[in-house]
Amino acid sequence: MKKYFSSCLLLMICMILNSQPLVLRNLGMESGLSNLLVTDIEKDQKGFIWVATEVGLNCFDGRRFRTFLKSNSNLSGNALNALLFDKKENRLWVGSKTGLSIMDRTTMKLERIPALDSLNISNIVSLSYSAAPDSNIWVADHYYDIALCHRQSGKVVMHLSAAKLKFPSSFRCVLDNGKGQLYIGHEGDGFTIFDLKQQKFRNYRYDFQNPHSLPGNDVFCFCIDHIGNLWLGTNNGLALYRPETDDFIAFRHNQKNPFSLVSDIIYDIREMHDGTLWIASDIGGVNILDLSQISFQSPDDVKFRSIDVTYDKYGLSSGNIRSLLEDDYGNVWIGNRSSGVDFVGHSLPPFHVLPYRKRGQDVKLENVVGICSYGNDGVWLGGMNEVALFCKGKEIRRIDLTPYLTRAYAQVAALLCDGDMLYVGMYDDGVLRIHLPSGKVERLYFEHSEKSLSVYAFYKEKEGKIWVGTVRGLYYLDKGKNICPEETVNKKIQSVSVFGIFRDRQDKLWIGTYGDGIYVFDKSNTFLHHWGEANGLVSNTVHQFSGKNGGGIWGALRGGIVCFPDTSNPENFKCYDTRDGLQDEYIHALMEDGNANVWFSSDKGISCYNERGKKLYDYGYSYGVPMGSFSDAAVCMTKDSTFYFASQNGVCYFHPLDLQKKEVCAPVQIIDFQIIMEDSGNTDAQDIMLDNIPIQLSYKQNTFCILFSVSDYAQSTQVEYAYKMEGLGHEWIRFRENDPVVFRNMAPGKYEFRVKVRLLNQDWRDEEATLVIEVLPPFWSTWYAKLFYLLIFVLGLVLVFRLYRRRLILANSLEMERREMLNQQKLNNERLRFYTNITHELRTPLTLIIGPLGDLMDDTKLPLSYTRKINLIHRSALHLLELVNQILDFRKVESQNRKLIVAKGDLKSLLLEVGLRYKELNRNEKVQFEINIEETA
Repeated sequence: MKKYFSSCLLLMICMILNSQPLVLRNLGMESGLSNLLVTDIEKDQKGFIWVATEVGLNCFDGRRFRTFLKSNSNLSGNALNALLFDKKENRLWVGSKTGLSIMDRTTMKLERIPALDSLNISNIVSLSYSAAPDSNIWVADHYYDIALCHRQSGKVVMHLSAAKLKFPSSFRCVLDNGKGQLYIGHEGDGFTIFDLKQQKFRNYRYDFQNPHSLPGNDVFCFCIDHIGNLWLGTNNGLALYRPETDDFIAFRHNQKNPFSLVSDIIYDIREMHDGTLWIASDIGGVNILDLSQISFQSPDDVKFRSIDVTYDKYGLSSGNIRSLLEDDYGNVWIGNRSSGVDFVGHSLPPFHVLPYRKRGQDVKLENVVGICSYGNDGVWLGGMNEVALFCKGKEIRRIDLTPYLTRAYAQVAALLCDGDMLYVGMYDDGVLRIHLPSGKVERLYFEHSEKSLSVYAFYKEKEGKIWVGTVRGLYYLDKGKNICPEETVNKKIQSVSVFGIFRDRQDKLWIGTYGDGIYVFDKSNTFLHHWGEANGLVSNTVHQFSGKNGGGIWGALRGGIVCFPDTSNPENFKCYDTRDGLQDEYIHALMEDGNANVWFSSDKGISCYNERGKKLYDYGYSYGVPMGSFSDAAVCMTKDSTFYFASQNGVCYFHPLDLQKKEVCAPVQIIDFQIIMEDSGNTDAQDIMLDNIPIQLSYKQNTFCILFSVSDYAQSTQVEYAYKMEGLGHEWIRFRENDPVVFRNMAPGKYEFRVKVRLLNQDWRDEEATLVIEVLPPFWSTWYAKLFYLLIFVLGLVLVFRLYRRRLILANSLEMERREMLNQQKLNNERLRFYTNITHELRTPLTLIIGPLGDLMDDTKLPLSYTRKINLIHRSALHLLELVNQILDFRKVESQNRKLIVAKGDLKSLLLEVGLRYKELNRNEKVQFEINIEETA
């Protein structure tokens, strides 16, 4: 028995050493999950992950959770038990403790199914497909009945009443095997196989006297693998049903067997695409079984791998596992009933961290400053008061240095492995030498020094001489236990701190100092060259030297990297800093591999510079690189080309070949579109369904944000995005963070949003995600409004033209009238002038006529008849003269040479005189003149 156990233990160690740890991510309430008590997980056609909890339904789109509750949707209840996605109908079935709801994924609206209310089906614990061609849905109530519901309408097609059929009730899971049988798992009543056609059943229960009976009477889950085996999860172990013998093979936890189940309470079983069976257990974790091992003779021969609870990224966040799901990319989602969802990516990150922790601590990683390779694949690490040996990611040995220190605590700063000897350099505590086979530790003493110095670097030459870089210059190790100063060199460098030591092919000795640049000495330690910031270096502080293919040297500086391509011509060198693409200028450590790639650490992560292709590749936290500052000059490479970089948060290790694998980048998808309504400083985001493409917005909705994500969540931290908005700009905008892109105050018009993605340090993916957006103008800016404005403008122009034309006509008419009046006035003036002239001409003859007539009137000799006539002629001549005078007076008035004189006159006499004139001139006997003038008082 002991021999068997020892063999198993050795096999376990070998398996652990040859395996790499999984890296998990936890998604909890800080990620937006509504509750940490997860009951089931499902995925839809778009790759979104749906999580059922005790408080609501959650949808994870690769970036955030969106929560559906009874208060904000038509969910039947917040306490959920089961989920099932119908790909054909694009609908999600949701079973709760208070009924059934179905979500239309196109509209994202939930509908409660009332068909089950009349039956004893409300606390729904299981949803599964029917194997019939119609592929309806089996719905199981926890306490009473089972129903087959139509996948489109939700109406009950078949009702299985436990009371009528007389088989055990209290259901936990239901599965159609496609052979006319229904597998039913009970709580307390074992396992039932129900014949749907014959309406008969067989029930199996635990029998402690039968080792091949069902291991437990609480059956929580079923799984039929690709071979056709039926696996059952019970409250007392995992069971494999054997139909040929109608019994079970049980698998249970065995404390003496490290490859057994971690727990006997099995809540979920899923087969993954790689042919492994994942088993979720309560108060334990997750087991993984390779189904190729099922050709066993005994359950003890089956070896389960496990994912244990470690509460960090290398294990589960909780042991209360309830559900498992594998998405389309091979990622595994683990639902916990206490800590949310754990995520296991389909591929391991290329960078790993050695689990080197301080004694007595399970979480905090040790601050490592000293490091060196050992053997083929081992590495020694220097921590506080100790050194530790790791091989293939696992700790092999740890040596406590406390008894040999001169102080209570000392940090190991430098390590050098020379055969069976390990040299340990410490801050302010000198050098220790460890004989590895025996574990004997001895102290080496500095010559001519009263105390132990800080040691920063070791360097071993080909002939075996060991150099020691200290806070007081350069030392070397003699054949005894003494460390002697190199006086010639120290005198030249003035005993400054030595961080870097290197012997080139021309036997020149290169010394890198703290604050005084680089010194070069020949084989006899004669000074040759000195470089600092004054003559070309980017920094005076040199952390480390590393050999370069072709005989050159790389140097890690506090301000960048220096490269001496040929040490035979040390005046020729080149410096690299942020202007050359470095993401950070503080270079802690560097080393070149065998393919002309120089790897170096900085505060931003680990980078690689390929000198042949002149390309720079950066790797940060998203690739598994630990966060925090790396240690100066703390890098080594084992014989299998694995690199180790020490940092304040452990030791990061990787193999360059793992980074050369070209992983296919998953496509990017637009996951949400939100309208931002800003009113009085308050911002309200309104989600828009992306199925309604293109999206049309009113002019008031011109501020919005677009959310997108890579469809493979495992790559979400390893991708870079680029987007542009056609119609707004033509340049691609690149960024790393998966934050929403916000557009504000967009002018009315039609736009096309385009986004593409790539894995870091790789080419852009050809496929893009696009979204057409149209911001509608306000009604006063629409085309019909503009047409109306045009018509109004045209009508206005016509009206103005008509008014102008009418005004012109009127002006012309007035001008013509004016001219006509002027002409008429001129004519009148000519007439008046003519009349005036004639009047003047008439006045003289009249005067000459009136004079003789007056004489004749005075002549008494004339007969009376002639006298009367002469008197008439005289009066008429006077009247004519008066008229002539009036014409002259009118002309004077018109020419304003005479003023109007108003005087009283005898109108009766005037009328009588005029009348008598006409009466005397009348010669017609038939005409009689009568002059009647009334007398006035």
